[in-house]
Amino acid sequence: MAERFAGWVTDPAGALREIAFWLERARADGYRINAYRRAADVLDGLGDREIEKCAATGGWDALPGIGAKTAAVIRESAESVPAYLTQLRSDAEPISGGGDLRDRLRGDLHTHTDWSDGGSPLDEMMATAERLGHSYCAVTDHSPRLTIAHGLSPERLRTQLGVIAELGERVAPMRVLTGIEVDICDDGSLDQDEDLLAELDVVVASVHSHLRDDRATMTRRMVAAVRNPHVDVLGHCTGRLVQGARGTRPESTFDAQKVFRACRDHDTAVEINCRPERRDPPGRLLELACAEGCLFAIDTDAHAPGQLDWLGYGCERAQEHGIEPERVINTWSLDELLDWTAPV
Repeated sequence: MAERFAGWVTDPAGALREIAFWLERARADGYRINAYRRAADVLDGLGDREIEKCAATGGWDALPGIGAKTAAVIRESAESVPAYLTQLRSDAEPISGGGDLRDRLRGDLHTHTDWSDGGSPLDEMMATAERLGHSYCAVTDHSPRLTIAHGLSPERLRTQLGVIAELGERVAPMRVLTGIEVDICDDGSLDQDEDLLAELDVVVASVHSHLRDDRATMTRRMVAAVRNPHVDVLGHCTGRLVQGARGTRPESTFDAQKVFRACRDHDTAVEINCRPERRDPPGRLLELACAEGCLFAIDTDAHAPGQLDWLGYGCERAQEHGIEPERVINTWSLDELLDWTAPV
């Protein structure tokens, strides 16, 4: 694992961010992760004179937001790779299996940034995706109705599209795909302007509200959404939580055969969500979607850079349930993918 990331660190802030990456990847405590990211932000905000003064005196921990451990990393990184970072690289283990399927994945179609409820800037998320070897990666922040996640109004989403366009050259040859995780409303409509959805490369549609609707109501909502020509991926379809800080949550109830047949007939991929607390859909539904002839998208639903390396979790589950790589849309080339996602 260490060789894969050996070229990442270029400066003390880079060392701090890579430490945060490894901690995120390993699902470490958020407080520890934030300490390293906060220290990196402090460094990035310093002027040349302040940097020279702290380097000369070694007094990094006198700065607000930098403690003893992060100061040690800064000092060591001036001479070599910090010991703690070397240890994290060495201790990191491959994430699950996935075999040939993991090797064939070209990108990720469901990620979040600090434009909505993600924890890191868009440019850092996409730079990490490029370093991980992605050919493409979609930015899919939340839509406006999900206020708890700071969802994007049409105006904010248009602003983000401009930022993505400017970012493209910096992470080339990886392609940053424009996108959204759009909320499926109570009547099955989508929580964003239709004309704006038509401009995006990737649209993931997910249910985030009234998850305990009765079976018939939930089925109608989901079928209406996947029939929409702008929708490319049905996100975490049961909404379940099986572990984690948010506790557990049961599956939503719906006619899975009817929903998956609608996905098949309207060219909407079923997401295999890689988040360990979701593992959504459950195995029996993966097998049903496969039997119904659905396509799939294996997505991290990453909210932090380290989570972008979680694709192996989804690949392992896909292989366990007999899903062939050819049916996973993010094994396709960029041109094949964009031809498929383009509204008819």
